[in-house]
Amino acid sequence: MPDALYQLGRGFYQQDKYDDALKYLLRLVDRYGTSDSARDGLALIAATYSRQKRVEEAVAAYKQSIERFPAAPSPRAAIPEYHRCLARYRRDDEALSWVKQTRARFKDQIGGTLALFAQAKIHLAQNSWHASVNDLDELRQAKIWEARAFPAGTTASEVTFLRAFALEQMGHTQDAIDTYLSIPEGRNEYYGFRANERLRAA
Repeated sequence: MPDALYQLGRGFYQQDKYDDALKYLLRLVDRYGTSDSARDGLALIAATYSRQKRVEEAVAAYKQSIERFPAAPSPRAAIPEYHRCLARYRRDDEALSWVKQTRARFKDQIGGTLALFAQAKIHLAQNSWHASVNDLDELRQAKIWEARAFPAGTTASEVTFLRAFALEQMGHTQDAIDTYLSIPEGRNEYYGFRANERLRAA
C-alpha cells in the first residue's frame, strides 16, 4: 500500500496535477510515516509545494525529510533541494543558517559537503566573491569526494570553474586564468569548454 500511494502521487506529479499528487502523498506520509515510500514521498511533497510556490510548506517538508531520515539516502537529495528552495525565494539568511546547522549535523559526511556547496552558490549569487572562494577552497579539500563527483551532480571541474569565475570577478586576473587553464578539456568536459569561453573573452 505505501508504494502504491507513492506511485499514484508520483504519477499525478509528473502530469503537473499537483493537488491530486498531494492527496496521495500526504496520505502516504500520514499512514505509513516510517516506510521507505514515505521517505521518498516527503521529498516529492516538498517538490510539489515548491512547484506551487507554496514556500513555507515546501521548506517545512524538505526540513522534515532531512530530520526524519538522517541516515537514509534521501538527505543527499533533500539537502541541496532545501537550500535551493530557500535561495530561489531570496531567503538567504535562513538558508545560510540552515547550512551551518546541516554542516554541524553531517560533519565529514556527504550531507555536510552538500551544504557547503549550497553555501558557496548562495555566496556566488550574492556576489560575495571572497566568501565563495573560501567555500570552494574548502570544498576542494573535502574528504567525501568519490572519484570525480559526489551526489547532487557537481564535479571537481565545476567547483574549479566557479572558483576561477569568482577570482575573475575579484580582479585576480592571473589567478583566474591559471585556474581556468587547470580544468581538463575534452569531448565530455563541459566546464573545460566554459573555461575556454571565459579565457577567450578575457
